[in-house]
Amino acid sequence: MKISKRGEMKVNSEQTLNGSFNLHELLRVLTEIKNENFAVNLPSDEVGLNGKIWDTINQTITSLSSKTQKNRNQHWLQSNISKFAAIMQGQRDLNVMSRQILSELVNVMNAHYGTIYISHRDENTQATKLKLYSVYAGEEEDKVQKEFSIGEGLVGKCAFERKRIIITGAPKGYVKVNSSFGKVKSFNLIIFPVVFDNKVKAVIELASLGSFNETLLDLMTHLTEDFGAVLDTIEALTKTEELLVKAKSQVLELKAQQKELKIRNEMLEDKASWLDSQNRALVLQNTEKEKLVEQLSAANDELAFQNNEKKTGCGVKQCQ
Repeated sequence: MKISKRGEMKVNSEQTLNGSFNLHELLRVLTEIKNENFAVNLPSDEVGLNGKIWDTINQTITSLSSKTQKNRNQHWLQSNISKFAAIMQGQRDLNVMSRQILSELVNVMNAHYGTIYISHRDENTQATKLKLYSVYAGEEEDKVQKEFSIGEGLVGKCAFERKRIIITGAPKGYVKVNSSFGKVKSFNLIIFPVVFDNKVKAVIELASLGSFNETLLDLMTHLTEDFGAVLDTIEALTKTEELLVKAKSQVLELKAQQKELKIRNEMLEDKASWLDSQNRALVLQNTEKEKLVEQLSAANDELAFQNNEKKTGCGVKQCQ
């Protein structure tokens, strides 16, 4: 009887597994999970122990899906950060670098418009301006504003506040937005300040007919940080080169002045030598003149003596 009961229990257990607990469905779902397809789940209408098992598996699927997507996003983020770092590495030309960055950025961000403005100081007013260095706007490129003052328009406002600006779900049709793009169709717009050492180095503006998710926004945050550091480095190197050029120019100018001074000194030395020779000639002439005067004086004295002797001799004869 016991053996019979055990046999009946075994049969009932197999029926339960093949009946309410669908192993084929479970195997199918687990196979999809193994292939990283998490868009599957088990029926949620089960009750009892089977229902708890189903719910646990579905929760596991949701957790795996979330973690896998997070890892994918992180890998995508790091990959693109490295890509932009490679673009900026060793760059010295702001025009070339900004064009390369924007070209790749528009592609990565699925954007349709893009601009990069870099800060510079106006030589006349000494005011900081945002100058257009790169634009991706299709047929609208010629209409893009070439320069913004700090606080002017959305680009200038972004630089002034040093905070990103995000505009989503703009109305369909044409709308007038005080951005560098002017009139565009229904879009999502993001404007990021590029800040380094608490100074605004640039502003990046992107517009897309699609949306910008958090991963894309994270990429923009990392990119603007790296871009700011590179711009600061280029600015420092440029200033150093300018100082070196200025110093070199000053050295050359000093050498030229020294050469000119040497020439003048040589001319003065030549003139002094000439004057000295002239003085010596004058001294010689004066000496010769003095000798001649002495000779003339002696001759005069001799002549006077002779004349006096003659006069004296004649007087004696007459007296005799």
